[in-house]
Amino acid sequence: MCGIVGAFHPQNQPSLNIQGMVSRIAHRGPDAQKIIRLEYASIGVNRLAITSPENGSQPVYCPTGRWLVSLNGEIYNYQTLSREATANGFPPTTDSDSAVIAALLCFLPLQQVLLRLRGMFALALVDTKQQELWLIRDRMGVKPLYWAHSNDKTLYWSSEIGGIKTQKGVGTELFDPAIQHFLLFEYIPAPWTIYSGIHKLQAGQLLHYANGNTSLRQWWAPPTISNDIQKDTQPWEKAFYHALLDATRIRAKPDVPLGVLLSGGIDSATISALGKIHNESIHAFSCTVGEKGFNEQTNAQQVANHLGIPSKSVLFDQNAFLRYFHKIGQHMDEPLGDGSLLPTLQLMDHVKSNGYKCVLSGDGADESLAGYPTYNAHRLATLGKMARPLLHSLIHRIPVSQRGVSFEYKAKRFFEGLHYPWWKRNQIWMGAWLPDEINAQEPVWEIGKTWADRAKHGTIGQALYLDQRMYLSECVLVKVDRASMAYGVEVRSPFMDHRLVELIAQMPINVKIDFFQNKKILRAVMKQHLPKTILRQPKKGFGAPIGLWINQLPANIRSDLPSLVEPWIPPDTLQKAFADHDSKTVNNRRKLWTAICLGEWLKHQRA
Repeated sequence: MCGIVGAFHPQNQPSLNIQGMVSRIAHRGPDAQKIIRLEYASIGVNRLAITSPENGSQPVYCPTGRWLVSLNGEIYNYQTLSREATANGFPPTTDSDSAVIAALLCFLPLQQVLLRLRGMFALALVDTKQQELWLIRDRMGVKPLYWAHSNDKTLYWSSEIGGIKTQKGVGTELFDPAIQHFLLFEYIPAPWTIYSGIHKLQAGQLLHYANGNTSLRQWWAPPTISNDIQKDTQPWEKAFYHALLDATRIRAKPDVPLGVLLSGGIDSATISALGKIHNESIHAFSCTVGEKGFNEQTNAQQVANHLGIPSKSVLFDQNAFLRYFHKIGQHMDEPLGDGSLLPTLQLMDHVKSNGYKCVLSGDGADESLAGYPTYNAHRLATLGKMARPLLHSLIHRIPVSQRGVSFEYKAKRFFEGLHYPWWKRNQIWMGAWLPDEINAQEPVWEIGKTWADRAKHGTIGQALYLDQRMYLSECVLVKVDRASMAYGVEVRSPFMDHRLVELIAQMPINVKIDFFQNKKILRAVMKQHLPKTILRQPKKGFGAPIGLWINQLPANIRSDLPSLVEPWIPPDTLQKAFADHDSKTVNNRRKLWTAICLGEWLKHQRA
């Protein structure tokens, strides 16, 4: 796990502050730093040493000297691939995964090399013979990679936007559609960033730069989701269990001590149980949220005790909320409205302070196994449309709650999304502001429509496909990457294994979800490992009581906000959102939090 940066010019490279780029993202790799300068390229890496900590320096050349490789991430099957490279006459120059990739390139086409890789990765590859550059993002988008052109045709890349922003004249203008997308859905999707001149590779995408020309293509096609229904589900259970066990196995034996992030939900409990099978010394880390209705520590401790895993918890209370709130501008190159960002930052801080830098997590299960309530809500949408007048009357009689994603909140959001097509409805159900409230323009929908058109048929399968391509890769994984890398911690997610994702995509939809239970197959196969109380609990989610604590923020944050966000949120709309929330007539936590995050980000950029 590392932070990679670089610059490439097709003829000769002008004056470049490569050291500034590397230093800007030094937090991503505190163990080592290395820069290689060529006449036409400069490549830098900050290394977090997990695999081969004593012998994994990069950037690294291939055995013939033609290919120069830098890698952010981990290739879990690198030892198998090393044997293949050696058998073909190209033993890697070190025993690291980046050196293995370099060796494979000596005798295999790039596409064949990529298809062999099992892991999470962002790659920068330089062909020193042809003087060409490839930038590559992994299949599921676990690791980020940003790029930009300057006026002199230099192409810059970095694991975070901040690395590119060190170069003068690059990414100076804000991109309005991206900001609108953030306010609607709490994140900014690839290929957009908040800057009009800086781009983000999409999951499974490859960029090729040669002779001053840039081309982009998908090197991996995400699987479409089956909507079949079958009566006999046992064969799927067996295949799923062994695939999940294998995905955990290859991630559970790093060359450093291993932890697991344990929230108390079934996803993290599953990974804890299977991780313990492959690594007896695993240690659990959890976060105790100091507010009734949000704390899952009892469940987390129950799982740890049941499995015999040592565990440590850190308290996320109002003081921690304020302390980590002020770190948002420091660690986020563009705003992110995910309400669990702050406790995740604290949890990663907690992991690091206990001497760990590699942990397993349960991220990615919901978007493959239909864990969110939105999936069944799509099934009810047709009936909901016909009963809109009645629903309007009933929904507004439900008592308002500001304690998380309450039944009242979900019911109102369901109603608000009914008159949209399925893919807009899906985004609105998962989002913050409504399109009419911020005068959202049609371009903001383009990326979602592009992925929706590829989602084939069957509403639940379509929604799963869309969530994997957008919400998972551009919100959930961005949160995890920024929070973990802020403290030099690597997070490994077995549910993100592409073989497992492809298998789950083939499963009949009734294996995953029915009207009464989500993630059915996971609950079925984990009966042998987990307590019944954990298996039976509904989806809760890891979050913070932001709606209850917003008023604890310093007064100037609220007073400064209208002028900061006025170009995107009308002042009277913002004022009404605050007034309704203060009076507890509406739970506007998600709307207000995205506005506050945008305002603080803008303030930090202008400081």
